[in-house]
Amino acid sequence: MSSSVCVHLPTTSIAPLQLRSGVYKDECTQCFISQDSDGGVDVCLTCFNGACSDADNAHSTAHFHNFNHPLVLNIRRVKRVSTAIEKDSQNPPPLKKIAIQAEPSEAEQYDFETKVKCFSCLGNIDINASPNLSTLVTHVLNATSSQKKSDIQAWEQIVTACEHTRNLVQGEVKHLEKSSLAHCNSCDLKENLWLCLTCGNLGCGRQQFGGVGGNGHGMGHYDQSFHPVSVKLGTITPEGGADVYCYICDEERLDPLLGQHLKTFGINIAGQEKTEKTLTELQLEQNIKFDFSMTTEDGKELAPLFGPGYTGLKNLGNTYFEAGQKHIAVCKDTAATCFHCQMAKLADGLLSGNYSFPSNDNGSGQDGIAPGMFKTLTSKGHPEFSTMRQQDAQEYFSHILKLVEQKERAGGSDPSKVFKFSMEQRLQCTECGCVRYVKEPATEALQVPVPANEGDGEDVVVGFDRCLGRLFGVEIRDGFNCPKCLKKTNLTCSTRFRSFPEILVTPMSRFIQGSDYVMKKLSLVLV
Repeated sequence: MSSSVCVHLPTTSIAPLQLRSGVYKDECTQCFISQDSDGGVDVCLTCFNGACSDADNAHSTAHFHNFNHPLVLNIRRVKRVSTAIEKDSQNPPPLKKIAIQAEPSEAEQYDFETKVKCFSCLGNIDINASPNLSTLVTHVLNATSSQKKSDIQAWEQIVTACEHTRNLVQGEVKHLEKSSLAHCNSCDLKENLWLCLTCGNLGCGRQQFGGVGGNGHGMGHYDQSFHPVSVKLGTITPEGGADVYCYICDEERLDPLLGQHLKTFGINIAGQEKTEKTLTELQLEQNIKFDFSMTTEDGKELAPLFGPGYTGLKNLGNTYFEAGQKHIAVCKDTAATCFHCQMAKLADGLLSGNYSFPSNDNGSGQDGIAPGMFKTLTSKGHPEFSTMRQQDAQEYFSHILKLVEQKERAGGSDPSKVFKFSMEQRLQCTECGCVRYVKEPATEALQVPVPANEGDGEDVVVGFDRCLGRLFGVEIRDGFNCPKCLKKTNLTCSTRFRSFPEILVTPMSRFIQGSDYVMKKLSLVLV
């Protein structure tokens, strides 16, 4: 359509700062269709929600009808076909010295197809139809996606200020020209540059993982001057974020007065634009590239089992699947931060079959789904689950059930009830035969102990019935003060169910105390 026909073009410009609340451009916020799909992702140019234009889901159309936001930027990512030169680069000659190899960037591996659409005018619009539109599209494409921001925050260590950043003493005020900030004062490196916040010296950093070069001239400057704090150019944002390093503490630090310190050298922090990856982003890339496909601690792949005792359960449905899709169609909240939308999205990802297909030619596996938005939302504010540290699956399961119970209580339903049950202990005096029952609090998982006397080293094969026998077996205890016998006697103790759940979850307790009083994890095969 002609750009002059559309009356929905932005009439005011938007600054990068206005996008900091989040740009959802990696995948649809209501399903797992991503930039790599045939239809790509539609990013709303009003609220920056990401939605698919897939014919079956049409979440982008639904977003327009619910919020009346007509303009979207469609982004589609297409993997490049390797050229002969690129194939040669994939088989480089053997290294003759230790070096850090740079991974190809996203821009080197993919092409991006973009177009602006108007749902009100029912047509495409030239991205250059107006300067405001062109600028807005550029900001969206350059913005760090919401999911990547969440991943970075989860990997980030807690960075605090130190006495050296709080009490930094600077030299005389001097305005640094752009030419003096173009490369290291001691070599020709133009990236990974660190500005001394005491005197304004610009030195390159140390070589970093990910192929980032450095000759350590910033560190050399500290060795000569003892000026403690430097900031990495290219990582400074208008909000005051940046890589700040204290050489005395030998750690990353927070500079609460960064804007004031940069002003000493004529640098206006409000006008800065992030152009380089932070240390955390570089670390995140390395962690993401690590192969987590191993299924056991020693790297062994588990083979599928068939036959007697190895029959699984067929899924008979899920309340969040159908009800969730109805909720998505009428939800007026931001989908990425709506608990019910994300539960529905997860249910669709697991149960619809839309994302279950082979990831390679021989059909031996699948990529599955990565519920990043779900984890970000459900882990927000939690001291453990909001990080990328290794977590206990059972604790996270309990955390999710508590959230479900809280969110669904207002509606009068609680899907988490299907997991709830209670246990009790039966205590009986061996002399008088009196019985006492001790009720235990309701729970959602049955911790099943594993026998620990099979030895160390090799995998131990343990029958599940034997584990249950250990849990529900009768145990004799001494030193019981019987209220009827009025003396110390022995008693028999056994555990049993007071109520039974529709679905029983049984995490296995594999940690035992070793002979050296150190906890260790048993290596076993459960049958």
